[in-house]
Amino acid sequence: MADIDQPTRVLRPAGGLGSTDLWDDLVRLSRRVEYDTTQTLARQWSPWLVPTLATLVIGAVALGNPGLWTDELATWGMATTHDWSQFWWVLRYVDAVLAPYYVFTHEWVRLFGDSDLSLRTPSLLAMAASAGLIGALGRRLSGSATGLIGGLVFAVLPSTSRFAAEARPYALTVLAATAATYLLVSACRQPSAIRWIGYAAAISVLGLLNVVGLLLLAGHAWVLMAWHRRQWWRFGLAAGVGLAMCVPLLMFGTRQSHQVSYIPPVSFATFGDYSTVLFGGTALSLLVIGIGLFGLPLRWPSAVFAGWAIVPVLALIVVSFVMPMFLPRYLLFTTPGWALLAGAALARVRPRWAGSVVLVVALLGLPVQAQIRSAGGHEQATAEMAAVIAANVRPGDAIVYADDEPVGSWTARDAVAHYVPADRRPADLLATNSPRHDGLLLATECADVAGCLKPAKRVWVLRIGHLTDPLAGIGPKKDQALRARFHPDRIWYPDGLTLALLEPGRIAG
Repeated sequence: MADIDQPTRVLRPAGGLGSTDLWDDLVRLSRRVEYDTTQTLARQWSPWLVPTLATLVIGAVALGNPGLWTDELATWGMATTHDWSQFWWVLRYVDAVLAPYYVFTHEWVRLFGDSDLSLRTPSLLAMAASAGLIGALGRRLSGSATGLIGGLVFAVLPSTSRFAAEARPYALTVLAATAATYLLVSACRQPSAIRWIGYAAAISVLGLLNVVGLLLLAGHAWVLMAWHRRQWWRFGLAAGVGLAMCVPLLMFGTRQSHQVSYIPPVSFATFGDYSTVLFGGTALSLLVIGIGLFGLPLRWPSAVFAGWAIVPVLALIVVSFVMPMFLPRYLLFTTPGWALLAGAALARVRPRWAGSVVLVVALLGLPVQAQIRSAGGHEQATAEMAAVIAANVRPGDAIVYADDEPVGSWTARDAVAHYVPADRRPADLLATNSPRHDGLLLATECADVAGCLKPAKRVWVLRIGHLTDPLAGIGPKKDQALRARFHPDRIWYPDGLTLALLEPGRIAG
């Protein structure tokens, strides 16, 4: 019997269920489960959650500080055009390729208002979602470290914050490109109809937001030819369907090619603009690209990242030899590729060294981060200008705008309409019809300038750029009428603008 009782005493010690040994075992087991669960969650969640939160927090800092610049004011103008017939009529002549984004913003403004914060919030959310997808894609292809580091590199780039605070479609384009690449990887690994349909949908959204974004297909095609040729026909079918959805937009866009006529041909100076817009400066671009090149040994993950970062840029250079279209912000959707290449390279070193490099990238970008959050951080300090008018306007004041400006003739009038309260706004005596009316983007004005300006006691003049003479190039009739009755009393120079107050009294000479 003793032989039988011994195991019983081992399995059930004298203390029963309250035994110290059993309790210690349970505590150790619970701690082990907690540790394993925490480790698992950290590996699965941190690569996408940390970059998402980092991008959201960094991008939200001073989101509403910079005034809306020329392109953002175009978004505001179309979003606040309440007459849909006028909305579509204007798009027949300008900005047809932006129609889907304008429709989205029009409805967004109807729900959330037209403040600067409201207009920019979709871009901020898109950039944060992009950072999360970048982390998830990096983890899926190359491990948690690549995803986390690549997502953080993307989060701290000044260009991420700059375009997270831009009421234009570029941040949404980054999100669409990231989603398309993620879906391509999923479809190649586990081919199914639903995954390829999702890829086709992402490509169509990408093209509808920014037709230049369709050059991502060139990068994807290169990766498929090199690594997954068996999936080529599925890729071709899905890409073709996505592209077909964009054909009407492309057709309208080719009819309005005059809108990109100001873009210069590709030259050696192009890299400077490219590095400034996409990375925040030459030093930052060289650092990120240099690190990324260490991740280039062309295995499957690095091939995906490199195809994303490099091939669309090369394709746009080729296109620009025929029709100049190399505007760096059009290529913003390629920055996640560089961030992930950097993440793949830094994942090979010790975590503290990788963290140090990410910190260096963040510190190098600090001056740019501060500048883009200033009043003129988006090129034109429009809100600052409006504050000057509102503080100094008097009854009987009028305001005059130039017949034409080198860039964005609508900017000055829209800036005043957006920022200056109606009861503090000088009278626009020359306007006979509002902007975005009868198919015209710009307002129509009185032909008899001198006659229409007769009631004005003082005149404000708002111009784009820095002009020592605020009347230079304002238009022959306006120049003559204003010089005959007024002279500049005060001139202000908010970033990117010239604001003058003319008092009665003819200009000498």
